[in-house]
Amino acid sequence: RNHINPVALDWKFDTDDPEEILEESLRKHYATIEKQCLSPNALEHRKAEARQVRHCALSLVGEPVAYPRIREFLSALHRRRISSFLVTNGQFPKALSTLPQVTQLYLSCDGATAEQLKSVGKPLFKDYWERYMESMDILATRRERTVCRLTLLRGENMAGPAEWAQVLQRARPNFIEVKGVTMAGLFQKTGLGTMNMPTHLEVKDFAQQLCEEMTGYQLA
Repeated sequence: RNHINPVALDWKFDTDDPEEILEESLRKHYATIEKQCLSPNALEHRKAEARQVRHCALSLVGEPVAYPRIREFLSALHRRRISSFLVTNGQFPKALSTLPQVTQLYLSCDGATAEQLKSVGKPLFKDYWERYMESMDILATRRERTVCRLTLLRGENMAGPAEWAQVLQRARPNFIEVKGVTMAGLFQKTGLGTMNMPTHLEVKDFAQQLCEEMTGYQLA
């Protein structure tokens, strides 16, 4: 967590209108696409696809479920037949429990133990582990496709596939996405380095070990 992106224990920001957010996002997207379409290498059928937004990822910066008008924003997407892929960090279980159905719901998983989660995820709440576990339990009750997304750091959260399996089984996700961390500006501030970046083979081996610890999962 680099403290540049907006992070807080509760909503303390201006609340923009959801329709305005979506319309402005679409306008800027289409403006960018039209510039790309000027390229002589742009294929006509790809241009047509790009000019019709069909998917929206609510991820990367901030916490989507903390936005007070997230329900309205999701409705605006779905009315336009735009799918919603939403990622939560598992620290706002009450908001997650009342979240309307999305197309695919992701839970970011940074640790299999309280110590790992504190070290990797840098949670703000004192009861961060309890919130994380409650979010896992809520995920298990959701009706849409669900995903637990693991970001692996060598030397930080890759030591125990069995511990991971125990935690993930609470959520019973449809999919488990396993990826390795990549270099970011945040590394310098946290003492991390390239040695914490696992290789593709290490990530694949970890995923295989995780499959062996859990029933009903296999490498895709």
